[in-house]
Amino acid sequence: MREIGVALGTAVLTAVFTGAGGQLTPTGYVDAAHPAVLVGAAVVLATALLAILLPAGRLARHPREVTLEDELAAERQLTPVP
Repeated sequence: MREIGVALGTAVLTAVFTGAGGQLTPTGYVDAAHPAVLVGAAVVLATALLAILLPAGRLARHPREVTLEDELAAERQLTPVP
Protein backbone atom coordinates (compact mmCIF):
# COMPACT_ATOMS: atom_id res chain seq x y z
CA MET A 1 0.00 0.00 0.00
CA ARG A 2 2.87 2.34 0.80
CA GLU A 3 4.38 1.83 -2.65
CA ILE A 4 1.10 2.83 -4.30
CA GLY A 5 0.99 5.99 -2.20
CA VAL A 6 4.56 6.90 -3.11
CA ALA A 7 3.93 6.31 -6.83
CA LEU A 8 0.67 8.26 -6.78
CA GLY A 9 2.19 11.11 -4.79
CA THR A 10 5.14 11.34 -7.17
CA ALA A 11 2.81 11.38 -10.16
CA VAL A 12 0.58 14.09 -8.70
CA LEU A 13 3.46 16.32 -7.66
CA THR A 14 5.11 15.86 -11.05
CA ALA A 15 1.85 16.85 -12.73
CA VAL A 16 1.63 19.96 -10.56
CA PHE A 17 5.27 20.76 -11.31
CA THR A 18 4.88 20.43 -15.08
CA GLY A 19 1.49 22.14 -15.02
CA ALA A 20 3.09 25.15 -13.35
CA GLY A 21 5.54 25.38 -16.26
CA GLY A 22 8.39 23.40 -14.79
CA GLN A 23 11.53 23.82 -16.84
CA LEU A 24 15.09 22.79 -16.19
CA THR A 25 16.31 26.35 -15.76
CA PRO A 26 17.02 27.77 -12.33
CA THR A 27 14.09 30.20 -12.29
CA GLY A 28 11.71 27.85 -14.12
CA TYR A 29 12.48 25.07 -11.67
CA VAL A 30 11.95 27.23 -8.58
CA ASP A 31 8.79 28.81 -9.97
CA ALA A 32 7.27 25.37 -10.68
CA ALA A 33 8.55 23.73 -7.50
CA HIS A 34 6.77 26.24 -5.26
CA PRO A 35 3.20 25.10 -6.12
CA ALA A 36 4.26 21.45 -6.01
CA VAL A 37 5.67 21.88 -2.50
CA LEU A 38 2.50 23.67 -1.40
CA VAL A 39 0.33 20.84 -2.73
CA GLY A 40 2.52 18.27 -1.00
CA ALA A 41 2.36 20.20 2.29
CA ALA A 42 -1.43 20.50 2.01
CA VAL A 43 -1.77 16.75 1.51
CA VAL A 44 0.48 16.02 4.49
CA LEU A 45 -1.53 18.46 6.65
CA ALA A 46 -4.84 16.91 5.57
CA THR A 47 -3.65 13.38 6.31
CA ALA A 48 -2.27 14.47 9.69
CA LEU A 49 -5.65 15.95 10.59
CA LEU A 50 -7.38 12.75 9.50
CA ALA A 51 -4.92 10.67 11.52
CA ILE A 52 -5.89 12.61 14.65
CA LEU A 53 -9.49 11.47 14.15
CA LEU A 54 -8.56 7.78 13.96
CA PRO A 55 -9.17 5.55 16.96
CA ALA A 56 -6.26 5.18 19.36
CA GLY A 57 -5.56 1.57 18.49
CA ARG A 58 -6.32 -1.92 19.58
CA LEU A 59 -7.33 -2.66 23.10
CA ALA A 60 -4.61 -4.17 25.21
CA ARG A 61 -5.29 -7.85 25.72
CA HIS A 62 -3.78 -9.76 28.55
CA PRO A 63 -2.14 -12.95 27.36
CA ARG A 64 -3.63 -16.12 28.74
CA GLU A 65 -1.37 -17.95 31.13
CA VAL A 66 -0.09 -21.26 29.80
CA THR A 67 -0.80 -24.12 32.15
CA LEU A 68 0.93 -27.46 32.46
CA GLU A 69 -2.06 -29.13 30.78
CA ASP A 70 -1.69 -26.81 27.77
CA GLU A 71 1.98 -27.69 27.40
CA LEU A 72 1.28 -31.42 27.70
CA ALA A 73 -1.49 -31.21 25.10
CA ALA A 74 0.82 -29.36 22.71
CA GLU A 75 3.56 -31.93 23.27
CA ARG A 76 1.15 -34.79 22.53
CA GLN A 77 0.22 -33.15 19.23
CA LEU A 78 3.88 -32.97 18.21
CA THR A 79 4.77 -36.52 19.25
CA PRO A 80 4.34 -38.96 16.34
CA VAL A 81 2.14 -41.95 17.02
CA PRO A 82 3.84 -45.26 16.08
